[in-house]
Amino acid sequence: MDPLTDKLFVLIASVTLLLEKDFHPFCFCLFFLRDFILIFLLVIHKKLLKSADVGSNCYGKWITFFQFLILTATVAGLEQLQYLTLIFPPLCICYAAKIRENLHLPYKTPFSLLKKGVSD
Repeated sequence: MDPLTDKLFVLIASVTLLLEKDFHPFCFCLFFLRDFILIFLLVIHKKLLKSADVGSNCYGKWITFFQFLILTATVAGLEQLQYLTLIFPPLCICYAAKIRENLHLPYKTPFSLLKKGVSD
């Protein structure tokens, strides 16, 4: 439940700030890069191996920390700290590599396997 509530809080707070014009749209997109990567990898994993059990990792925790820091700073009027979202792409690459490792996916998963499935 804790990861879900974190994601819901970040989503609601960032959408509210975006609608109030306090949050830059580019930063908003970078905010959810990790979640898109996670969803993409889970869909691939589910198609290939018919299961999708993923644990947390330190890169995801860092991203969540920076999300909360940026949201708090934006509410406090320090919009300049939104540029910290520029560190999200490298963190997301590390995050994806760790998830890929946890899911035991090959380094280059052939997309042709997604259509056929993997036979034992």
